Amino acid sequence: MNSRAGVAAEIRAAMARKGINQTTLAEQITMSRASLSDGLRGRRAFDTDELEEIGQVVEVDPIVFLLAGGVVAAAG
Repeated sequence: MNSRAGVAAEIRAAMARKGINQTTLAEQITMSRASLSDGLRGRRAFDTDELEEIGQVVEVDPIVFLLAGGVVAAAG
């Protein structure tokens, strides 16, 4: 799994835990649904501002998304 796919999978999991669908999330972060969908399919990377906004909505620290995608490594 590449980093985009890992990040996307973690965001989708967080959305599922919060019961938030793509349309609702897109509206809350002021992103088009199409752009969000592309990110969730790993077709485009989310930038740090987008990850921050998504994290606020789904109540997950954005670093969790980056860790899941292997973008950053856990300390220790």
